[in-house]
Amino acid sequence: MFHNPFADFMGDPTVTVPQTIQYIDKVYNAPKMTASQILGAEAVTQIGLDNNIYFELQQRQGMVGIPKMSERAARSGQKIPDRVVSSRTFKVPHYDVQDELKADDFRGKKMFGVNEEFTRNCINEKLAEKIQTAYDCFALLREFNLFQAINGYIKNGLEETRIDVYAETGLTRKEFQVDFGKTNDADIYGLTLDVTTYQAGALAGALATGRVAFCSPQFFKKLSMNKHVVEVNKYQNSEFLRDLHLNGFLYNNVFWILYNEYTVDNGKVYPWLANGTAKVVPMGVAGLFDQVNAPADTVQGLLEETKEQYSTFRLNEDETGFKIDAQTNQVTYCTRPETIVTLVDVDYKPSKEDADGVYIPPVFAKDRR
Repeated sequence: MFHNPFADFMGDPTVTVPQTIQYIDKVYNAPKMTASQILGAEAVTQIGLDNNIYFELQQRQGMVGIPKMSERAARSGQKIPDRVVSSRTFKVPHYDVQDELKADDFRGKKMFGVNEEFTRNCINEKLAEKIQTAYDCFALLREFNLFQAINGYIKNGLEETRIDVYAETGLTRKEFQVDFGKTNDADIYGLTLDVTTYQAGALAGALATGRVAFCSPQFFKKLSMNKHVVEVNKYQNSEFLRDLHLNGFLYNNVFWILYNEYTVDNGKVYPWLANGTAKVVPMGVAGLFDQVNAPADTVQGLLEETKEQYSTFRLNEDETGFKIDAQTNQVTYCTRPETIVTLVDVDYKPSKEDADGVYIPPVFAKDRR
């Protein structure tokens, strides 16, 4: 669904909603699906923090997650129990969008004698529209954070750079080298068998209904031209591709998807998925990812149940319009990092702008708490 709709404004922490409205239309017209839609709603578990912006991440027996409240209370800052391999405290990043609605935008309706109720309804509709536009921006951010989790990174609100979850927890980032060869006759069938076997072991009994491989453009081009893949696809029923509007194909029970999302910052393109690579993710695994949501930085937000996103509006100081504030406080991580496999084209040489080197989110460049 999302494909670089905010290219002109990425990297600008002061971006406002009106600047992005003309790009939102492109979002809805893009004929493809997001990683969230492909993996399914059950793959991401929502976790709300109670009046806190900090959370503790622990790793034990290959599983990454937040310890239960009773465990945190029992520790009280004491030594980490032996059963916990690693533990670290993070701050949930804060992102916001500001906008305004001017009274001048509606004065024309009063001039032509429209009654007060009609004008009030027009104002309410416009407020709702602007808030929804901000939420659409947050949807793009959630997609970015999810793919960062697939890459094995999370954003720590206490630091400027992202954190490598594998390095922090002592887990292994599994990679398979792919040599397509000069004649592009690599054994992709055997490769998928190796990946499937490895992931079945890493899932430790958890059920996966399938697998999806998110491919960078360079990797996908070579893969789609592979001799064995081309031969099989001559007889492949592609009805499911037309239904899902995916740029990809099914081969040996793996959905191979072209994934070409990126951020533009200061004229440079930063792909979300490193060029020359593919990420193989098990599908249908409930709770494969956790999205941690923190309370809003407002009094009202502290009084409410923690939500994924918040919005408020109020009269400005001179009462010439409304100030609109929307915010989200979230971070996403993978609960089973060792189940995600990276495929690497041996002929590709990564650049500084590749996904494994930077953290450049769309629209919101910095934690603005």
